[in-house]
Amino acid sequence: MLVDPGATILKELKADVVVDATLAKRDTGMRRDMAPLTIALGPGFEAGRQVHVVIETMRGHNLGRLFFKGSALPDTGKPDPVMGYGAERVLRSPCKGAIRLLCG
Repeated sequence: MLVDPGATILKELKADVVVDATLAKRDTGMRRDMAPLTIALGPGFEAGRQVHVVIETMRGHNLGRLFFKGSALPDTGKPDPVMGYGAERVLRSPCKGAIRLLCG
């Protein structure tokens, strides 16, 4: 696993597989030419166009389904309820900024 937002390491790495697992819910710049196999999780990507495979991340009977053509379901903007809690279980930052870990 590597965190490299600009994917600059790919020029040196020559990876066989590149996976975008950020769940960004939008196109992050993944391209099929980044590796022999490119995989993206969730909405915002189209298999056969940007990446080779898209994996469905929406809860339900298609969760984990592989798409070799087409896209995952679009983002609804609303988190599915878990134990009766929907939007209130999601933390959102009120502003831009950096996180600094105090221990770890």
